[in-house]
Amino acid sequence: MERPSDRLAKSLTQTIVPLAGEDPPPRRIQTFIRVRPPCSTDTSNSFPVLTLTPTTLRCTPSTPALSNQIDCSFDLIFPPQATQEAVFESVQALLQAVRQGHNATIVTYGQTGTGKTHTMLGSMQESPSPATSRPGDDGRWVMLDSWGLMPRTLNHLLESCNFTNQPLSCAYVEIYNDKAFDLMADKKRQRPLALRERLDGATDLPGLTTHAITSVDDAMRFLHRGRQVRAVRETDLNATSSRSHVILQIKVGAATKLNLVDLAGSEKWTKNTRAGAESEEIKHINTSLSALGNCVAALTQPGRKHIPYRDSTLTRLLQDSLGGTTRTVIIATVHAFATDETIRTIQFADRMRAVMQSTMRQNHQLPLSCSMQWHKDLAATRATVTELAQKLEDLTSAYENQSAASRRAMESMADAVYQKLLQDEHHIQKLHEKVEDRAISTPEKSTSTANAITVGCEHSSWKVANPTVDTLCDVESTATPHSTCIEVCVMVLYVMGVGVVIVLLFAGCDQVIHAIPVDRTVQVVAQSLWPHQQQQQQLPRGFR
Repeated sequence: MERPSDRLAKSLTQTIVPLAGEDPPPRRIQTFIRVRPPCSTDTSNSFPVLTLTPTTLRCTPSTPALSNQIDCSFDLIFPPQATQEAVFESVQALLQAVRQGHNATIVTYGQTGTGKTHTMLGSMQESPSPATSRPGDDGRWVMLDSWGLMPRTLNHLLESCNFTNQPLSCAYVEIYNDKAFDLMADKKRQRPLALRERLDGATDLPGLTTHAITSVDDAMRFLHRGRQVRAVRETDLNATSSRSHVILQIKVGAATKLNLVDLAGSEKWTKNTRAGAESEEIKHINTSLSALGNCVAALTQPGRKHIPYRDSTLTRLLQDSLGGTTRTVIIATVHAFATDETIRTIQFADRMRAVMQSTMRQNHQLPLSCSMQWHKDLAATRATVTELAQKLEDLTSAYENQSAASRRAMESMADAVYQKLLQDEHHIQKLHEKVEDRAISTPEKSTSTANAITVGCEHSSWKVANPTVDTLCDVESTATPHSTCIEVCVMVLYVMGVGVVIVLLFAGCDQVIHAIPVDRTVQVVAQSLWPHQQQQQQLPRGFR
């Protein structure tokens, strides 16, 4: 019978396993419309009539020659009186996803002069001086109602990162004439950044500098500096029209990234367009926006496999934001002044709304090819580590064995040398003792030698010499071989020389020398000197 605990474990397994294996449901790109209010410079009488609801827009041209009426539905439509705070509140869900680990992108798209940069940056103070923008004793920036999405988002993420103790960093990319530049490190646009495609399809910019953001003051100074160096030019519709696309890359924690994209506005060629730099800027802006529209159109076609992301630098950098795993929100800005541009913007936003995206949390799911490659690399690395560890272990063991054998050999050699030294020292000590004893007993030995010679004279000359030879042999046995031979030879020569001298003195002739054998010299000397003495008499002093 199944126990309750088993049923609980089974139910939990059935609940958790599908969630761990299944992909998140696809999400479409969210599209918002923001209508710019009319201003005093709008002088055209042929503007469209916009009928707005919170989610639908009807564009009815006032001139019958223009296109027919357009009805579109969007996720949210901001009327002309909408505030910056209301726009920021609309992306709170996206920022919540960023805090949970999802990549996200917010893009502003529209014609020149419709309020794209105003939506992104707002009317920040022109100078970060304490007198104008940081009043008070705390030295912090004051939140202004005119702040756009970039400063409000950084302020919001800073509070979250400070609470969770996560790092926050920013990078500023400018796409000018279809080349990517580091807006903070290359003000003169002299060093284009190379684009490098990763295994998962996203595009990186090697060499792009990142800046740590630890306070609102850091964030505002960063944005203010980027706004100062961005390429702008006066046009018919805007005195400070942006001539480049900019991407503010905000990195939250270790892997999560939020892109805030402010696109340059599309515009027509007019008779006032000047040749040179201005015409090149318009050409590249329109080309990149056209490539963006082609990618969006391809993404909305069922079964379409090839997406022309490589047609421009802008689409390559936004590849993951369009058809990848990034959650994307596009804010299309329109106004009632330019009829054709307003209609094209609405149509572009409507196509963007049809693009479906797959979402995933960072570090939780990876593309299959990327995951397989990483698993192969990991297996190869583990095998290499195992092989190197085994080699290290073998070398260590061999070294230890060799060291032990060497130590044993050295110890044996040292013991042998030590024993040899002890033996030599003991032998030398014995020799010294015998030499000392011999030196002390030399007079007594001389006396016994004389007695032996006296006794021998009565019997045999060879026997008389034997005690002396025995005495000399005793000396030889108590000394080393070399020293013993020397002592014996010296003693024999000394005795023989004394005997010969005595014989010459007493005999007085040469015949005696030739008649007496050498080995009988001692006997002759003894008989000549002491014929009647007893054996107890001592030898002369020369024998001592």
